Amino acid sequence: MELKDYIYKHYRNNQRAFADAIKRSPQMVAHYIKQGYEVIGGRLIDVKLDIPGDHISEFDRGVAAMCCYILDNGEAIPEEELQQIGSKVIANNEKESK
Repeated sequence: MELKDYIYKHYRNNQRAFADAIKRSPQMVAHYIKQGYEVIGGRLIDVKLDIPGDHISEFDRGVAAMCCYILDNGEAIPEEELQQIGSKVIANNEKESK
């Protein structure tokens, strides 16, 4: 879920309250929102962050992005959400390769 939507849903659209909850400044939260961070499995994730290097294939990048998101209680992220993450990673990689 996009961070701005998460804040709207769980913090009544109050970015300051969210910033206090994660012990960050409101400016940092605004930066996270602007950069497109998402809340996945109870974690704030930058899905656009890529490790540079030709030795990592696009497939490996997509698989790694999907496989590393496990909830703290050990349950896997629902398949639909994993597909959304994978689609975003692939779309972002295609955009950057142009």
